[in-house]
Amino acid sequence: MRLVYLSLNVPYPADNGHKIRTWGVLRALKAEGHEVTLLCLAPDGLADVDSAALKEGCDAFELIPHAAPAASASPDYSGRLRALLSPAPYSAGRFASPALRARLADLRAAGPVDAVVCDTIFMTVNVPRGFAPIIVNSPDVEHVVLARFLAHEHDLARRAYAGIELAKTRRWERAVCRRAAVVLVCSDTDRDVIERLCPRARVAVVPNVIDVEQYAAAPDGDPSIVLYSGGMDWYPNQDAVAFFADRILPELRRRYPILRFVVAGRTPPAAFHARYRGRPGVEFTGRVPDMRTEIARAGLCVVPIRIGSGTRLKILEAAAMAKAVVSTRVGAEGLGFRDGSEIVLADEPPAFIDAVTALLGDHARRRALGQAARRRVETAFGPAALRRSLHAALRAWP
Repeated sequence: MRLVYLSLNVPYPADNGHKIRTWGVLRALKAEGHEVTLLCLAPDGLADVDSAALKEGCDAFELIPHAAPAASASPDYSGRLRALLSPAPYSAGRFASPALRARLADLRAAGPVDAVVCDTIFMTVNVPRGFAPIIVNSPDVEHVVLARFLAHEHDLARRAYAGIELAKTRRWERAVCRRAAVVLVCSDTDRDVIERLCPRARVAVVPNVIDVEQYAAAPDGDPSIVLYSGGMDWYPNQDAVAFFADRILPELRRRYPILRFVVAGRTPPAAFHARYRGRPGVEFTGRVPDMRTEIARAGLCVVPIRIGSGTRLKILEAAAMAKAVVSTRVGAEGLGFRDGSEIVLADEPPAFIDAVTALLGDHARRRALGQAARRRVETAFGPAALRRSLHAALRAWP
């Protein structure tokens, strides 16, 4: 098929969860023999794109200048106020691009387009009705993310705004799923949610995966380091760090005074960083050249996620390196890791504290959990699994 892929950003290097998924889908599409043109939204003046590497996932690519504000790094109050007057959710407006629409029109004028693959439900805003069938690559169920945000937000103004956005996002998500030829989701959990939201939708599970061969097992890190990995310009990661730092870490440091909570990933907004600057035991690395180095150093990885959907590549990366992981159930959702033998699950602070304490004091158990988790990733979350599932999804359509 001749496909046009609309990406929220340049997917290579694949240095965060969203990019890892996008890059995996692109490479699988090309491996299946499809002709793929990649159109990437990009900040004005973006340079130093690795053209040769990008060609591993597409036949041609273009960067479309688009200075959308980062949703978590910038409040964009004026944009959010304008969005209140629109039936579309704020995020759909953020990614609307007249330039991208124009390039789509040019590509169709040059020959038939069999389908347009859209990164998330919001990129569909750029595809005119009747243009071509749409395939939605959905790393999250967006309305679920907002619903979970509401469950933990106490500020009345933010709750009121989020409630409006939740209603609009549910309507948008339902409409997009009804319109799409197929929706690609990360897990059976997300498929069930989408099918309840839109029973007429055609939904296929295409899991998040990693290339395990690129991750060397490193079970014996420093037990004084507990690692959380994730871009800190994304609000669910900020919430996870705040939950751990405020409600879990103080008691852990009472038990283990030398314990360090290392947060590795893109630098958080200044106000969030200032909130924890000087807090004993909390360290922010900012962007790192290779997350595997940070994972290798850690004695234990934690995923105290409370807000989110989809599946967490941070767990797959830690598991591929044979690290023991303590996670909330939301954090581990959709992966099917067995509690107690491949991961440890805990939602409330006392249970999380006890789980981390037990593992820090038991090297043999950390190794056993990590080795079992790596076996799980090797069998269920490698590139071959993504390619098989994507092949089956596209073979069944149209």
